[in-house]
Amino acid sequence: MSIDLSHGITWNDCRSFDAANCFDWTRFGRRTLPLEGSSRRSVTATLRNSTCNLQPATKNCKMSARYVLITPCRNEAEYARRTLDSVVNQSVPPGLWVIVDDGSTDDTPSILAEYAARHDFIRIVRREDRGKRAVGPGVIEAFYAGFETVDLNQFDFLCKLDLDLELPLGYFQNLMERMRQAPRLGTCSGKPYYVDSATGQLVSERCGDEMSVGMTKFYRRACFQQIGGFVREVMWDGIDCHRCRMLGWIACSWDESELRFVHLRQMGSSQQSIFTQGLEEGL
Repeated sequence: MSIDLSHGITWNDCRSFDAANCFDWTRFGRRTLPLEGSSRRSVTATLRNSTCNLQPATKNCKMSARYVLITPCRNEAEYARRTLDSVVNQSVPPGLWVIVDDGSTDDTPSILAEYAARHDFIRIVRREDRGKRAVGPGVIEAFYAGFETVDLNQFDFLCKLDLDLELPLGYFQNLMERMRQAPRLGTCSGKPYYVDSATGQLVSERCGDEMSVGMTKFYRRACFQQIGGFVREVMWDGIDCHRCRMLGWIACSWDESELRFVHLRQMGSSQQSIFTQGLEEGL
């Protein structure tokens, strides 16, 4: 069935999209995944075993690498190599990966330079050090420093991707195939998990199914352009999904084995709370 996006869709239309495996309205709450041991090496092995386990896509399908990644980062030396390795080894690598070094003061610049020298699809953009991480708007300012170097018309999809993740090696192939099978799907993602240091289990960060998650926002180009991109404000990663629905697109994320990824730095641990930072800045 074809959909005219100019007329929008109703809430019931969104609910009916269950048939295309986009939403599972029962999947909320805490989840853990047992690992074979508590070491992070076992997490890596679990992810690698998920490579190209596509549902409902076919495992050996051929497709264009017409997607671009844009990664704002700052002081990610502890985790950067694990993200870099999981992207360069993707079953379908990106056509371009723009990494914006937002004034790092650790070894992040040298790590990025090393990978850029080995992979011609990696481009590094360097920004001056502003002295600290910035909640919300600072991340998006760095994103747009990279976005402005990209000819978006060369790509079908784009993704804002963080540099503290470990992804299944068929991650982007899986997302592209699902988007191709669902023309109304504007933005999507998998689900983030973190390693519980006490138990060695992977624990869900409990993100709702009706949003794409902020650390890996995969977009259809037409949808991103129609919503006007990301707002440079706190809560940018929720506002974009609401804007999608207002314009007739669907936003979602799936908690399925082939799309679960490890968030190496647990959500919110890299910076002060919005409230605390707001007080310091006089907001």
